Amino acid sequence: MTQKILLIDDDLNILFALAILLEEEGYQIWTAENGVQGFEMIKAQGMPDLILLDRRMPTMNGVQFLEEFRAAYGLGVPIIMMTAAGDIETCVSNLPIQGWLSKPFLLASLLLLIRSNLGNDLVVSWRRY
Repeated sequence: MTQKILLIDDDLNILFALAILLEEEGYQIWTAENGVQGFEMIKAQGMPDLILLDRRMPTMNGVQFLEEFRAAYGLGVPIIMMTAAGDIETCVSNLPIQGWLSKPFLLASLLLLIRSNLGNDLVVSWRRY
């Protein structure tokens, strides 16, 4: 069964590039440009297996989404936060997330973090992008 990843990021270049790259790795990708759209996607499509979440977004930022998501659904879905903030370790240290990436990041690092959180046997591609 194909694992579903909800990708929430307001940077359309990142959103679409990651969607294409992760689909090539065998994942089903749902995209949203902010936290509100992320909740709409969950309502329409059901629960994803993992959420990749940008920290800084308009309408509903990543931290607001995270707080509302955890309050509504608990800890069952792993969430990986992505951000360009220079102080990411301070920003995410007390958040109920399973990992974080500082932008820009290597695709290989993202794939390893996804794979470790989904506990699957997908082969990690080591192609350079």
